[in-house]
Amino acid sequence: MASVLVVDEHREFRLSLAAALKQQGHQVHEAASGRSALKKLAINGFDLVITDLKMADTSGMDILKSAKERDPRTEVMVITSYGSIESAVAAMKNGAIDFVSKPLNSDQLLIALRKALERKELLAEVRLLRQKVRDKFELSGIVARSPKMRELLSLLPQMATSSSPVLILGETGTGKELVAKALHSESFLSDKPFVTVNCAALPESLLESELFGHVRGAFTGAFYAKKGMLAEADGGTIFLDEIAELPLSTQSKLLRFLECGDIKPLGDNRTIKVNARVLAATNQELEEALRSKRFREDLYYRLNVLQIKLPPLRERKEDIPALVDYFIRFFQTSLGRKEVVFAREAVEVLMRFSWPGNVRQLRNVMERALVMNREKKVIGKRDLQLPDEKPGAYPTANELLPLTEVEKRHILARLKHCGGNQSKAARLLGISKITLWRKLKEYGVNPKSFQT
Repeated sequence: MASVLVVDEHREFRLSLAAALKQQGHQVHEAASGRSALKKLAINGFDLVITDLKMADTSGMDILKSAKERDPRTEVMVITSYGSIESAVAAMKNGAIDFVSKPLNSDQLLIALRKALERKELLAEVRLLRQKVRDKFELSGIVARSPKMRELLSLLPQMATSSSPVLILGETGTGKELVAKALHSESFLSDKPFVTVNCAALPESLLESELFGHVRGAFTGAFYAKKGMLAEADGGTIFLDEIAELPLSTQSKLLRFLECGDIKPLGDNRTIKVNARVLAATNQELEEALRSKRFREDLYYRLNVLQIKLPPLRERKEDIPALVDYFIRFFQTSLGRKEVVFAREAVEVLMRFSWPGNVRQLRNVMERALVMNREKKVIGKRDLQLPDEKPGAYPTANELLPLTEVEKRHILARLKHCGGNQSKAARLLGISKITLWRKLKEYGVNPKSFQT
C-alpha cells in the first residue's frame, strides 16, 4: 500500500478523507496547513500527496512544486472548491496527476487514487525493466569497456536523477550529444521534450529569437509570433551544444533564465515561466574564454554545477573493438547489410590510428567501408580509407602546446587535406560550416590558400 499525505485546512474533510484512505490499507499522514505540509515533505517522502489548492498560509501549487522537487516520482492530486479550467491546466502543467473539485464523490476519489498509484507502480516497473535489459556496458548507445568510460558511465545515473545543470566537455566527436541524450532518457523527464540547440549553427541575429521566441512585429520580417526553443523544452530538457559560441548579449539572458526560470520573447514586455533542465556542451576550454572575456564568469559557474569530461578516443582505445561491433550492428539495420565482420587486421589498423575526429570519425570510416564494399562479408584493412597522418600535422607529446594551438593545427590540417573545401572539412571535423568560418576568421586564414 501507499504512503499518502493529506493536506487540507478543514478538519472534518481531512479526517473523512484520511479515514477512507486508511480503510483501503494506505498509510496516511495529515497536515492542517500548507506550512505544516512543507515541513513534512522536507522530512519524509510520500507516494502520493493530496492537497487543497487554496489555503491561508500557502498554496497547493507550492506544495506540488516542493513534492516534485524532493522526489519527481511522487504523485500529487489537487483538490479545490475553486475549480476552474485555468487552475486545472496550471496544476496539471506543474506535474499534478489529477484535479478534483469539491464536493467530492468518495467513489470517484478512490478511483482517481487507484489510477495514480497504478501509474506510479507502472513507471517503477518500466524503470526496473529498462535497468535489467540494458547492457551492463552500453547506456543509451554509449559503449564503455575502458576504465575511463566505465567510471564516467557509473556517474550518469546519479546525474540523471538531478535537475541541476550539467556541463559536458570534450573534443569534437567524442559523443557529447549522446551523453546529453542519455542523461535525459535515464531521468524522470524521459517522456518529456528533449530540445537541441546548436549555438554555433545559427547566426547571432537569429539565435536570440530561436532561444527565447518573439512576438509578431518584433523585428523586420517577424510576420508571426514564434515560440522559442526554451519554451518548447518546457517540462523537459534543453541541450545547448557549443555553448562557448553564445554571444555575450544572449549569455546574460540565459543566466537570468537559469536563476529565475523566466524568459522574455523579443518584443514582449511580459515574462514567461519555463521549467526545463539545461545541459550544455563545448569542445573549447571555457577557462580561456573566461580570461579573454568571451564568456561570462557567473554563467560558467551556474552551468558548471555538474561536469562530465569525455576522453578522446586516442585515450580509450580499449573501446575501439566494442565500438566496431556496436556500429556493425547499427549499420546492418540502417544500411540493410547482411551479416558482416571486420577482419582482425582491420581492427588492428583502427586501433593504431590516432582518431583526431574521435568516435564520430570512426563511425564515418566504418560507414564508408560498409557502403563501398556491399558484397563483402569480411572487411579487411585495404577496405578502410583512413586519411594520411603526415609528420607535423599534429603536435607530439613533448611539444606541450596550448589546446587552442592544438585545435588550430588540427583544423588547418583537415582543411589542407580537403583542398580548402570548407564544407568537406567541416564534415570531417564534425563541426558546422559557420563554426569553421569563425575559426578561420579568428586565425586570419584565407581558405583559398589551401585550394589545389
